[in-house]
Amino acid sequence: MNDFKVVVMGKEEAIKKIRAIKTAVSTGLVVSVRAGGLVVEKYAKDKVPRWTGNLSRSIHVEIVEVTPIFAAAIIGTDVEYAAQVEFGGTIKAKNAPYLVFKTRDGQWHKVKSVTQVPQPYLRPALDEHIEEVVAAMSETFKKLIEAAANI
Repeated sequence: MNDFKVVVMGKEEAIKKIRAIKTAVSTGLVVSVRAGGLVVEKYAKDKVPRWTGNLSRSIHVEIVEVTPIFAAAIIGTDVEYAAQVEFGGTIKAKNAPYLVFKTRDGQWHKVKSVTQVPQPYLRPALDEHIEEVVAAMSETFKKLIEAAANI
């Protein structure tokens, strides 16, 4: 059996680069997940129905979980009617006999319920642009690693 020995020239420099890459991987996960999330955010804001602009302005990326080998984000909103717009549904009067509201044409309405058709904006923003999301994440991660390794 042959024995062999590996000698690394510039050991200190190699150790320094390995440490830099390790740090870049940790931060790179978060940064690259955010980059992908920002792509979805952009397209969701473009796609969401607009009346006042409040729902569009509220869409944001939030990093929700980070470990040394994993990062996750939520792209969404905290506006209470966001799910109603995305999925549709029926709104019924609860605290009064009627719902009273004004439509875009300026007309007032008094009804017991309103059924809203779905107007998806979040899921299509991801589904229709998944390649761009993956590319943004990959490119961001690659740049961080290359910079850390000084490649």
